[in-house]
Amino acid sequence: MSLEGLRIAVVDADGPLGAAAVAALREAGASVAAVEVAKDGDATEGVDRAVAELGGLDVLANLTVPREGAMPAIDVGRADFDGIFKTCLRTARTSNQAAFRHMTAAGPGGHVVNHAEMAGETGEAGRALAATVAQATVAWSRATAGAWFMQGVRVNIFQPGAGADLSKTVIPTLLFLLSGDAALHGATVTC
Repeated sequence: MSLEGLRIAVVDADGPLGAAAVAALREAGASVAAVEVAKDGDATEGVDRAVAELGGLDVLANLTVPREGAMPAIDVGRADFDGIFKTCLRTARTSNQAAFRHMTAAGPGGHVVNHAEMAGETGEAGRALAATVAQATVAWSRATAGAWFMQGVRVNIFQPGAGADLSKTVIPTLLFLLSGDAALHGATVTC
């Protein structure tokens, strides 16, 4: 698995998954720029700064993770719902669009990976918000995979399961996916 020389922007680098990914990617030889999640969910400027810092962009890893705790669906209010969509789904949209523009302006090619919690597939009790935004992120990723394929930009989904060991399972799987060795497009990779 080769990450040497890849220019990778990691969105939500201050989150638990993002921070671990940044460290592992740098250790594997990738050039990495951190993109923080904006309060309004717009990651465009952050991706633009990352591209300027890296001198281009090969891979965008949108590892935005919902920060809300468990909450019964009956207790989810409008502010909770709007907040998670603003933070997670708007960040996916704006980071992906910014990355696509940079990748296609430099010539065809690039890879976008979006994180979506497994709660969207399993319907974990008390995780209605995380499940809803995960399914929306999966739908966005599948739609962009189909739309962007002809411009040479691959889009995949990364869905680690609840309780998956971060260092033994999640990070090695993510590194394999980001390396391009898998050469996947439109796939959902779980671990």
